[in-house]
Amino acid sequence: MLAIWALWRFHLFNRDPDRTPPAGAANGVLAPADGTVLYVRRVEDGEAPIAVKQGRPVPFSRFVGRTGVRGPAYLVGIFMHPTSVHVNRAPIAGVVRAIQHEPGSNLPMNLTWIRVHLRLRPYERDATHLLSNERNFILISNDRMWVCLVQIADYFVNRIDCWVKEGEAVGQGQRVGRIRFGSQVDLLFPAVDGLQLKATAGNRVRAGIDLLAVIPVEITRGKAN
Repeated sequence: MLAIWALWRFHLFNRDPDRTPPAGAANGVLAPADGTVLYVRRVEDGEAPIAVKQGRPVPFSRFVGRTGVRGPAYLVGIFMHPTSVHVNRAPIAGVVRAIQHEPGSNLPMNLTWIRVHLRLRPYERDATHLLSNERNFILISNDRMWVCLVQIADYFVNRIDCWVKEGEAVGQGQRVGRIRFGSQVDLLFPAVDGLQLKATAGNRVRAGIDLLAVIPVEITRGKAN
């Protein structure tokens, strides 16, 4: 058991492989984290897109903070497994417009891990960590698109690392942070006309490689201020 723990703690968790976005990725939104897609939801402005234990709604602010972005948007949640690569990457190229950290009373994500492992849908049922846990918001935009990346900590997390600053230019697929020892990363992006969703609940995705959506070439709106 000690050898298994050491393998996870000092090898699996610390993996940080080099990755190159696939051809044509500039016209898409890449996954920001490795893991399993929990949900893909359209969110109208101000709407609570998810209900958790006893139907308690998760307000829009828990996914965008005070970044100023509004719906309609798509929300994609990704559960990072304990064996996932824990480095988070920029889904699009652009400028970091806002970073906001919110402390919280971290609850464990064990039930979510069990539901994902057993393929019990909806995966987010009883995911009360979406209401309470520490999180970090990173808003990135360019002249065609904005994304709001949300790093959500688990009970067992040491800390959330953010490796970028407001005003910094980032490349698509660039490392922007890490959540230590597993957790969840959510991503919001505008529901512009003609956007093609590629992600579905249950998909396994890799940060900086797999597309969550394809942006129409003619899109010039959807930019965050």
